[in-house]
Amino acid sequence: MTTFTEYLKTYHNRSRPFLIVGSASTLKEDFTRIKRYIKDIQPVTIGINKMTDFIIPDFHLWTNNERFHNLGGCIHPLSTLLLGNGLLPDVIKQHCQGKYIKVEYEKFAAPNAPMFHINGHIYGFYRIAGCLAIMIAHILKASSIHVVGFDGYTRHKPKEYEPGLDQKNQHCYGAGHTDDYSWPNSVQKDNEIYKCLMLMKNTGIDFSIITDTIYTDVYNSTILENYYD
Repeated sequence: MTTFTEYLKTYHNRSRPFLIVGSASTLKEDFTRIKRYIKDIQPVTIGINKMTDFIIPDFHLWTNNERFHNLGGCIHPLSTLLLGNGLLPDVIKQHCQGKYIKVEYEKFAAPNAPMFHINGHIYGFYRIAGCLAIMIAHILKASSIHVVGFDGYTRHKPKEYEPGLDQKNQHCYGAGHTDDYSWPNSVQKDNEIYKCLMLMKNTGIDFSIITDTIYTDVYNSTILENYYD
């Protein structure tokens, strides 16, 4: 195990673009365009949770014990594991017997708490791993930060996630409502995530979500337009 602060001492700033790869349904829906984008831009990728059916990320970030327990079997040996300091040792052992980087962060409870880092030690309220990944890419001196598969849990109406001919999906795996939150709690979760994203933007971290998302103030619809058939 290496801490993120220790890893930074050996990391050389190559000023490369970064792509955060979430596991929401647009990763599957827009995969052809995303794949072309990756081939063209050749970004450093940070994957979140179970997305390896589509992309093998350079870094694979996990921060939630239940997610890691249930989905950690998807980890590819070519990825460098980034594990949040909230993961329990017994949970880590289930899917990680080798090296990993421990991401040290202080999870402030208030959604409007300042977001910053000191020598790689991260502070603030990030709510989900995807938000934390944006900060990690920023610390790694990304020349640009784009995000895919970051739809929001309430992108569609509740009934659209129910089984049917035109069923919508929350994630790129499974079908329908696959998050472990009830609908009212999902609405609250999305509001908290949105606040985190806007706070990072207002802090000066430059990033854009480039696949369809409910977080419209940080959405750039033009990036993937060049990668249509």
